[in-house]
Amino acid sequence: PTWPSPSYWNGSYVFYNKNNTGTFTMCYDASKNLFAKHYAQTGTSNIISLVFLDTKFYKYYQPANTCTMTPLPSFPFPINQFENYSMVGTETVNDKSVQHYVGVFNGVGSGPYSTDQYFSAETGLPSGNIMINEPGWTTERRFFDYFWLNQTNSKCFAIINACN
Repeated sequence: PTWPSPSYWNGSYVFYNKNNTGTFTMCYDASKNLFAKHYAQTGTSNIISLVFLDTKFYKYYQPANTCTMTPLPSFPFPINQFENYSMVGTETVNDKSVQHYVGVFNGVGSGPYSTDQYFSAETGLPSGNIMINEPGWTTERRFFDYFWLNQTNSKCFAIINACN
């Protein structure tokens, strides 16, 4: 399975042990080594953004307007990122028929962790994922709702002035 590229999609998330839920937008363009996730926390104006511009990883917070940049040895989300994942079956998740894959993601400076990836049994599009005990973070569950295929949202890869 692969994420469609270029594309962007919206959905909902839960960060376990952090009492944090909300919505997000993910954007992906494998041909340009671009990936971004923007999380909007329910009931607040807080937005956490994780933007990968090839080998530069930006993490910024709004409205606080704080930013960190971490150089990476390589782009962590290549088009073949799930090639070593194993399909464990077809099941129903959030009232959708999905193919369930399990594998290990190398992480971004924090070491590997297990992930479950769900892809629609009907369309092949990503349906959601679960990141299990990500080092230095928490278990995270995301489900995807809406896709815009063969296009990207240019704002999605923009970084705030605090990152410059």
